[in-house]
Amino acid sequence: MGVTFGTPAFNSGGNASPSVTINGLTAGQPVVFILSYDAGTSLFFPTGVTDTNGLTWTLVVSSTDALDNTRGVNAYIGTGAGGTSTTISATFGGTQNWTAFAQGCVGASLAAGLAAIDSTATTVYTGTGTTITSPATWTPNSLGSGAIAACRSGVAIVTAPGSPWTSLKDGDAALSTYPSPPESALSTSWTTSSSSVWVSLGFAIKGYYAPAAPTPSSPANASYQDVSAGLTFGPETFNSTDGESQNAYAFRIKVSGGSYLYWNAGTSALQSGIVWNSDTVAPSATWSVTLPSAILTNGNVYNWSMASQVYANGADLQGAFATDWTFTAQTNAVVTVTAPTSTIYGTSTPIITWTETLAGGASQIDYQAIVESGTYGTVPGSGTSMWNSGVISSSALTVTVGTPIPSGTYRVFVQVTETGGEASAWAYSTFTLQADVPATPTLTGVAGNDPVTNAPMVTLTVNALDNELTLNQASLESNVTTGWTGPLNATVSVSSTWAQDGIYSLALTAIAAGSVGATTPTGTSGVAVSPGEVVRGMGFFHSSATARVCTVSISFYNSSGSLISTQTSSGVNSTLTGNGGQAFLTVTAPALSAFMSLTIGGAGLSTSEVLYADSMFLGPGTSTVWTTGGFVGTTSVNLSFSDDNVNWFPVRNGTGVVFPSSQQVVVIDYEGALGFNRHYQAQVVSG
Repeated sequence: MGVTFGTPAFNSGGNASPSVTINGLTAGQPVVFILSYDAGTSLFFPTGVTDTNGLTWTLVVSSTDALDNTRGVNAYIGTGAGGTSTTISATFGGTQNWTAFAQGCVGASLAAGLAAIDSTATTVYTGTGTTITSPATWTPNSLGSGAIAACRSGVAIVTAPGSPWTSLKDGDAALSTYPSPPESALSTSWTTSSSSVWVSLGFAIKGYYAPAAPTPSSPANASYQDVSAGLTFGPETFNSTDGESQNAYAFRIKVSGGSYLYWNAGTSALQSGIVWNSDTVAPSATWSVTLPSAILTNGNVYNWSMASQVYANGADLQGAFATDWTFTAQTNAVVTVTAPTSTIYGTSTPIITWTETLAGGASQIDYQAIVESGTYGTVPGSGTSMWNSGVISSSALTVTVGTPIPSGTYRVFVQVTETGGEASAWAYSTFTLQADVPATPTLTGVAGNDPVTNAPMVTLTVNALDNELTLNQASLESNVTTGWTGPLNATVSVSSTWAQDGIYSLALTAIAAGSVGATTPTGTSGVAVSPGEVVRGMGFFHSSATARVCTVSISFYNSSGSLISTQTSSGVNSTLTGNGGQAFLTVTAPALSAFMSLTIGGAGLSTSEVLYADSMFLGPGTSTVWTTGGFVGTTSVNLSFSDDNVNWFPVRNGTGVVFPSSQQVVVIDYEGALGFNRHYQAQVVSG
């Protein structure tokens, strides 16, 4: 028929299209154009066919690969007056940048035979009848009568009437299948006697698109940030639309309400015009931008965002900026732990205090305090947690450890959060705790016989000997004067100037020159006592400049609250440094005694002079060893025995026996063996 084909053209850019030229046509001769394509990851599909002869093109089949819908075969029929030569092109919508890969191919199927042209070799391959004679790398394929051969990206695409399109390569089995061409639509020209010209053009295509806006992550939108040491923006995620890598980014920022400035990574400065800073970021990978401390100022609200650029098919394609995020630049809170420090005495629940410096106009909105022992570091987590307050919504600058901790060395950590959710760095202080414990009890045992059964028994009597004062009365560690009343020629307050135990002491400031004093509640509000009970009172005293003679007194009251008598200790000088001077008194409660109170004081003070008192005691016993208050009503005793003074066992009914207000319990042991010496011991526990 004298029909020949030109080398297929695979142009790129703008609206250019893959094309093939046919020569030797007969005017009015129909042309069947089989277009096979691979849209790849860009999903850039052909939209139609055009030619230079002005033929009318009708799409008679559009088939898509069932596997991924990115590859397809379209069949068009071109009819009209035509001419002897025409160039047929695939068309695409829009003006997106794209390229067609050069591994496309062209083929033709004639009534008397078949020919194919490989675009890279431009060699014409002919066939006989309906058999393709292929290059060496293609396996010959036998076609049925009226078959169509096409090609796509180096893959032969063939079909027989009524069969799907099948792509074969290098002798492999079927790689992909497409729906069958509609034979009825082609029946007028799809015959062995037809004068139609059949031509196929196959190619892979890739579109290039500007990247999507990147995805920000940090600093969080509407957050508060301390920018005094600079600020890092990112990781920012690059969102490719065509599989190309980012080759540059733009970063913009402004004070809210102002004009944008753009980051220039080359000069490490902001400027008014947009700057595309070179980098390489793969699709879905991330990058970050750090602005130095001189760029941003605390106290401002900032808007910021980034954009991406790719280089594709000879051009830079720039994407849009992401929607702005904002942050408020604000100085972080700075915390200093002020207590506990050094060595703490007399409490197993110390008070934690701190000071803070906040941003202008900001307030503390919460805090967290943690106490650790062992191998602690500069932030919590390395040591053994002894107590954790959790995050407490409060502006308080003090908290009391909520769980008693034993004697030992600890580190306390404090972190606060200010308005806007900015958390301070962890501040810490190391301290040694010498925790208060109940007083050492007395234990007596009297052997005898049960009056009913005459069985041997031992009556065990335990006296707790704890301080009857409250914890605050004894050592002022609650930082209040609660429990001290009736000051004599003095105003009373709590002071941290000096302390015998813990942090605080009771300060008595002389109203006028002379003696000063303070007392615990009196009358029926006093501490319970029984006639004949041996009790003791004590206190430790300190002066800043001049030693003063100090005493303690115990007053006794009857059941109606009337004063029976008062007994006073010998005078002792207050100290000027170190431990205070101890005033001590032991006395037997007189007849009719029901209540008692403790008075502390000093003589010879000048007007406005301060006398400090701490570690006060009022309770049973004769020991001069001070123990703190607050244990009465919280203690119990565990009794144990041993018949060899080596192995110890609990006394039956002698574990966890709670002390009454009298601080005395009696337990009877009926299980002693005759002929053995039995040993006993008692341990008082609180809580």
